[in-house]
Amino acid sequence: MLKTLQWYITRELVKTFVLTALGLTLVFSLCGGVLNMIQAEVLTAVQVMRILTFVLPVATTLTLPVAALFACAVVYGRFAADNEFDACKASGINILRLFAPAMGLSVLTAAFTFAFANFVIPGFIGRLEAIVRADIQRVITQALTSRGYIKYGPYVLHAKHVEPYEKEERQTGQGTDGQEIRKVKGLHIRDAAFLMIEKDALVRVGTAEQVQVEFSLGQGGGAPVATAAMVDVVALDLTHNQLYQWPRQPFSPMELPSNIDQNPKWLNLADLFKYLHRPTEFSKVREDVAKTRLLIRECLVYRHAIAELRGPKKTLTLQDARRRYDIKAERAEHDLRDFSPDLRNVTVTERFGHHGGTLKWDPASGERPGYEESLSQEEIANEILASAKAMASEQGIEIDALHIADAVPADAIIETAQARDCQLIAMASHGRSGLGRILLGSQTSDVLARSGIPVLVVR
Repeated sequence: MLKTLQWYITRELVKTFVLTALGLTLVFSLCGGVLNMIQAEVLTAVQVMRILTFVLPVATTLTLPVAALFACAVVYGRFAADNEFDACKASGINILRLFAPAMGLSVLTAAFTFAFANFVIPGFIGRLEAIVRADIQRVITQALTSRGYIKYGPYVLHAKHVEPYEKEERQTGQGTDGQEIRKVKGLHIRDAAFLMIEKDALVRVGTAEQVQVEFSLGQGGGAPVATAAMVDVVALDLTHNQLYQWPRQPFSPMELPSNIDQNPKWLNLADLFKYLHRPTEFSKVREDVAKTRLLIRECLVYRHAIAELRGPKKTLTLQDARRRYDIKAERAEHDLRDFSPDLRNVTVTERFGHHGGTLKWDPASGERPGYEESLSQEEIANEILASAKAMASEQGIEIDALHIADAVPADAIIETAQARDCQLIAMASHGRSGLGRILLGSQTSDVLARSGIPVLVVR
C-alpha cells in the first residue's frame, strides 16, 4: 500500500515538475531573462538562434528549483484538500514516509543545480560572449543598417552606407612556407558622421567621407581589437569653437569591451573563493574602489586648498618646474554636497619664468574673467626660446630659434620647415589616442597629416 502511494505521488510530482520546468524555461529564455546578460544592443537572427542553444541550459538551471517547489506544493496541496492524509493516518500509514518522493526530487534538483551552476554555466557564459565577439562585424553592420547609428562610450557614429567584407592576409607564422593565412573581417563605411556627448551635452561633431574598420582577435584569442582610419575628416569642437580638417586620420588600435556583465552568480566555486580572499580583483569592486579613492583624493585636495586660502598667507600656490600660480579669494567655503570649494572674487597670478599675469574673476558675477599680462606675447615667446637655446647649448647643440606671430601653429611649422629646407620635423604628442584624438584636435596630428617632410613624434 505504501509503495503504491509513493509511486503515485512520484508520478504526479514528475509530471507537474517537468511541465512547470519547460514552461518557465521557455518564458525565461525567450522573454528576456538570461538574454539580458548580453550587453549588445543589436543581434543578428543567426546569433540569437546560436545563443539560445546556450541560454536554454542556463535558464533550466535557474528554473528547476522553482519548478520543484511548485510541483510539491500542487501535489501535496491536492492530497491535503482531498483529506487523503487523514485517510492514510486512519490506515496506519506514517505520513512522513509519503514525503520521500519530495525529498528525492529535492536532492536531485539540488545536485543538478549545484553541478550546472558551478561547472557548466561559467563555460556557457564564456561561449555566449565568444559568439557575439566572433560576429562583431555583423553586429555593427546590423546596428548601422537598422538604426543608422551605433554608440561606443561617449561617441555616436552615424552612417548612410556600410559594406562588410572579408579578406585573407599572409603573415609570418607556423605554415609550411613559414607563413600562415589570416582571415580579416572589416567594414567599409561611407558618408559617416560622428558625435561626442559629455554629461548629456553635445561637445564635438564631425564628418568623414569614408571609414575603414578592421577587426582581429587579441593575443591568445582574447578580446577583439579594432583598427580604423577616417578619410576626408572635418571635425568641429563646439567647446572651443575650433574647426579641424584632415585628409586621413588613423585610429589607434582599440580593444572592444566585454559584452557580458561580470556577475558573481555566474562564477564557479574556485573563482568565488578567490574573490572572497582577494575581492579587489573583481572588476566591479576594483572600479568602485578606484572611484572611492578618487573621491577621497579630491576631498583631501579641496580641504588643503580651503586651508591654504584661509591660512595666514591666504594664498594657494600651485607650481612646477616652469610655472607658478598664486590663487587668492576673498571668500572660501567648503561645499559639503560634493566637497568642492566655493570661492568668491578669485585672483590668479601666473608666473612663467620672469614674466606673468593676473587673472581676476568672481564666479558668482557671471562675467568673463579678465587677464592682465606683465609682458607682451613677443616678449614671452622670446624668453621661452632663449631658455630652449640655453638648454640646447648645454648639450653642445646650436639651434636657430624663431618666433612667428599671429599664425596657426601647424601652418607655421610646415611653412617654416619647407622654407628652410628642413629634413625632419620633431614634435611632442599631447597623449590622446583613437577617436578622442580625432574629435579633440591636435596641432601634431595636423602636421602629421599635411606635411611632406618626415615627422618625428615624441611622447
